[in-house]
Amino acid sequence: MAEQFLGVRTTFQTDQAPENRIVRRVDDELSLLEPNEGPLITLLLQLKKRSSTDTPRLEWYEDDYVARWVNISAAGAASGVTTFVLAAPGMVVAGDMLVVPGVVTSNAIPEIIRVTAVNTDGITLTVQRGFAGTTTGAIAASAPLRIIGPSYQENDPFPNSKVRRPTAILSYTQIFRTSCQFSKTQVATKTYNAPGGERQREHKKKLKEHKIAINSSFLFGKASETMDYAGTGRPLRTTMGVNSVVSTNGTAVDAGGSLTYKTFEEFSRRAFRYGKNTKLLIGAPIVKSAISFWGFSKLMLSPGETRLGVNIQKVTTAHGTWLLANDWMLENSAQGSSTGFGGMAFSLDLDQLEMRYLNANGENRNTHIIENAVRDGRDGYMDEILTEAGLIVKQPLYHTKIYNVTDFTTT
Repeated sequence: MAEQFLGVRTTFQTDQAPENRIVRRVDDELSLLEPNEGPLITLLLQLKKRSSTDTPRLEWYEDDYVARWVNISAAGAASGVTTFVLAAPGMVVAGDMLVVPGVVTSNAIPEIIRVTAVNTDGITLTVQRGFAGTTTGAIAASAPLRIIGPSYQENDPFPNSKVRRPTAILSYTQIFRTSCQFSKTQVATKTYNAPGGERQREHKKKLKEHKIAINSSFLFGKASETMDYAGTGRPLRTTMGVNSVVSTNGTAVDAGGSLTYKTFEEFSRRAFRYGKNTKLLIGAPIVKSAISFWGFSKLMLSPGETRLGVNIQKVTTAHGTWLLANDWMLENSAQGSSTGFGGMAFSLDLDQLEMRYLNANGENRNTHIIENAVRDGRDGYMDEILTEAGLIVKQPLYHTKIYNVTDFTTT
């Protein structure tokens, strides 16, 4: 039976749950709040790199080309030996040609080896040494061999196929909650510097803090899911962050303290090895200082400009172009401290990043303010800013970072 009420009809009657919640969507407003505080999330929102998901588990598959390098076993191979063993099963089939690379200072033509048979164990090869008239030589223990492609005779049997299985990758939506409480007396009191009232002023401040929290998790979080957290029977999930991806993909560059231009150039080569030739560079202030200084003689810098609300400077290198954004959240724990994130910069391919928020069955978990979230009889308001969202970082090799920058050289 429907309940009856006396007096004016209000939004109270629209929700008869024990908790009366008035929701205000603020996801677009979030991107405009202090855009330079949290440039990563600002750009993801402004570039529409955001979409909904109907599950807290964010899953996708990644693939790559078949391997181009294999290693010989620790036994190596003497000159002229026609059977040798690889260190591990590799993507080598009969007909493949391998090159034994020399040191980088050598101008000699390296030995080419043609594989004539592969044992069923996948690691024992029968080969023709000194193929195409190249000179044979001893192959050192665990030496790398480069697969340069197959060579087949006319009317040869059908070759074995090489297949690389796609890998399933998981991230998760994370629940971000920022609360604020007000007595009704405070709400009814006029205060300076708050023309819309103290409640409105605090909402704006808490939205900024909420944004910084999401941005920090997108930088430094790590994907995890615990279905029975601390024995409570309730799941806890955290989202993937770019640092957890690039720290394990083998591309990170250690600046060694004082950043030299030579090390910065190495960072540039790694950053643009894969993916687009224009990427986002989110850097700590010390990294931006180094780039600005070298820009007078070694780099091509464009004047600073505002793009999508973020202060951006274009940095052109021999390998690609960065859109440089300063992130003051990449900071150490205190002034003069050597502990923290103040010596980092991340090179990110924005085409491989996406924010996902949970939205299904009429429940939208994108960023919103829930006013008066809990009605427990007190003479006040309990408001909450809530987001359930996660980050997807695809193709780890498209991204990299430089770290341990405490200073920079002027040469």
